[in-house]
Amino acid sequence: MRPELEIDRVLMRSPEIFAAEIGGDFALMSRQNGRYYALNSTASQIWRELEYPSPVGRIAASLSQQYSGDQAQIEADLRQTLQEWLEQRLITVTSADPR
Repeated sequence: MRPELEIDRVLMRSPEIFAAEIGGDFALMSRQNGRYYALNSTASQIWRELEYPSPVGRIAASLSQQYSGDQAQIEADLRQTLQEWLEQRLITVTSADPR
């Protein structure tokens, strides 16, 4: 079992990922992984949040405002998505939160 992603961890998009917004959703290409990724509307909103370095907690709060549902479940789903993106090197950990 992998460790839980800390709420104050600051993440950002990897500069190695090419992204295009198509009809409100994003398509990503990772040359490093040799893969394309099609993001649904929720994942696309997370990708938008990562345009600038953002702590996990800020992204969770933003998603909780936009989507109805159990806040704990939204945060758990977000952490799972972000952990997968970290493992796939779509995003990176940074030490600075410029906002």
